[in-house]
Amino acid sequence: MTEAIADTGPILHLHEIGRLDSLQTFQTLIVTNLVQQELVSREIDVNILAPIVSLRLESSPLPRPEVAETKLAQLQAADLEVLTRAGVQDWQGVVLTDDLALRRVLEESGATVTGTFGILVRAYSRGVLSRQGLDTAVEALLEDSSLHASKAFKIVARRQLRELR
Repeated sequence: MTEAIADTGPILHLHEIGRLDSLQTFQTLIVTNLVQQELVSREIDVNILAPIVSLRLESSPLPRPEVAETKLAQLQAADLEVLTRAGVQDWQGVVLTDDLALRRVLEESGATVTGTFGILVRAYSRGVLSRQGLDTAVEALLEDSSLHASKAFKIVARRQLRELR
């Protein structure tokens, strides 16, 4: 098991499809102050995660304005807070995000990133979800949640799901 820092999207989407239990594959889940505020604005209390995963609420300072490059300018405040927290020296955890702009910046810096689809696959591979549970959760994620998934992403995700043993 490992530590993860969560952006708003994965928690929101897992909540929408009733699969927050998929987060139990992480030892500790870090939720920053601004992510917590975004979840509260969507009527999700992060404390519902406490029985599932060791929850750590943290406040991370935002990067100084002079650090904001073109790529960083595309990110919202909560994304910048997640990015800043993930940039802590020697941190080897996973960043959970469905935000493509944040994902690109993180991957360019060498961070390990996964989205909600990846969290569900991880839960299946670790025995938290059955195969039927995985199939149902992915279909709900792609069709019923607020995840903004392109047609191409849906095709690739379903193909990867079929190829998964």
